[in-house]
Amino acid sequence: MAFDMWFDCDNEKINCQISHEDERILRLAEGNTNFSTLTWLLDNFYNDPVIYPNVAKSLVVELNNLADYFAKNNRKQSITHCQKIENFIRLSIEKMQVIHCISD
Repeated sequence: MAFDMWFDCDNEKINCQISHEDERILRLAEGNTNFSTLTWLLDNFYNDPVIYPNVAKSLVVELNNLADYFAKNNRKQSITHCQKIENFIRLSIEKMQVIHCISD
């Protein structure tokens, strides 16, 4: 595990792990001004950030844009990494939950 995210919902812990491969894919957005929230997440990757719903909404938009970038640049294999994380974050928004993170 490189990075574990979770939120509590209905007495259940819902989690998503960002593997080292996922992290490598996300790092392609690092430093790009179009992905400022993803860059924030990557900059705080090893500081166990807390992701509040307003930040989560920005992450969803940027993950979707990153997936679109991969699609346009014939890197379709990278899209599933974005979608996995986006789906988890989108669920936290729907449930109005704060995401807690811990890294190894």
